[in-house]
Amino acid sequence: MNHICVCAPLPFRARRKKKKNHFADRVHRFQLYSLPSFLFGFPTKTPHTNSTRYFFSPQDGAAAAAAASPEVAPEDAEFFTSALVAHLLKFHNAKDSAVRFRVCQIVAAVFNTLDEDAEIDDDLWDDVVEAMVMRCRDKTVAVRLEAARCLRRLHEPDDLETTATAELVALMHTDKAKDVRRMALMSLGLDKKTLPHIMECTRDVEPTVRRAALRVVAESIEIKALTIAQRIELCQQGLRDRDAKVAHETRQLVATRWLPQCGYDVLELLSKFTVLDEEEVALLVVNALLDASAERGADPRLVDVMRAAPKMDEVQYWQVKEAALLWRAQCEVSVLRRGCRAFFRVWVFCFRLFKSTFFVV
Repeated sequence: MNHICVCAPLPFRARRKKKKNHFADRVHRFQLYSLPSFLFGFPTKTPHTNSTRYFFSPQDGAAAAAAASPEVAPEDAEFFTSALVAHLLKFHNAKDSAVRFRVCQIVAAVFNTLDEDAEIDDDLWDDVVEAMVMRCRDKTVAVRLEAARCLRRLHEPDDLETTATAELVALMHTDKAKDVRRMALMSLGLDKKTLPHIMECTRDVEPTVRRAALRVVAESIEIKALTIAQRIELCQQGLRDRDAKVAHETRQLVATRWLPQCGYDVLELLSKFTVLDEEEVALLVVNALLDASAERGADPRLVDVMRAAPKMDEVQYWQVKEAALLWRAQCEVSVLRRGCRAFFRVWVFCFRLFKSTFFVV
């Protein structure tokens, strides 16, 4: 009975044309054979399910190729998309978790690959949002994950009061499954209102979620968009994280994102922190840069910057404290790595610092 419902005819206008339409034939075969197997064949993998996944492939799927074909008018492609989504939404509340999962998966694939100028009916849009919000509260983890993925294009980051945005924020903080929290985090759009919630995910109990939050910050947020307190929080927690991968992700954030944004000027980067008040955090930042420069395959510009000691008599007076902190960290690392040979650099540091202090006075 369920198979008969799924195979109910879609109102695809191209089929009513007298001229043979290959895209309509493919849609007909997809509806009769692939779609029921895709919905009811979970978790087994069959040629039908693989063909359906390929049909909705974001880059080179059959649906994308057919939509770009001259045989299919753009309005027919959009009509088919709307009809397919509306048809699938009838089964989002099915008893079988496999059906709910596949419905969310297909709808997410359709909406996340739509063009920016694609036109979707407002009523259908609201129906999809309502259905996916319901599925975000599903008892099955895989269903909630796909529903969160679908809301990526259906929410408004600048308005936390909207249903879709509020649901994503709630999933980020309260869902028991780490994969669902991570997907909600990656689906949430970036805005000044959503930034505090993304920052809160850097303190998640699961390392994978913390790494995902750091990756979002690195890829989407510049250092000047963060407050001093947020920068301190990221470095203090991330660089001291017990998970080595999280600490490495934080080092990469500082070395490959923040330092280039400061023109590879370490003193400029340190000025983004209150060095006098947060000396310990500033030392963590410098040590992170030194560790990143010592890694294999490090950026040559990073290596050159961290090997060059600042000349105190050439440092601007408002950056003396940052330069002194950098010298201190370089000397400590040199002592640890090179032993007694580093005492000469310590002596040079003391001499230049005394000269700079005398010159400022």
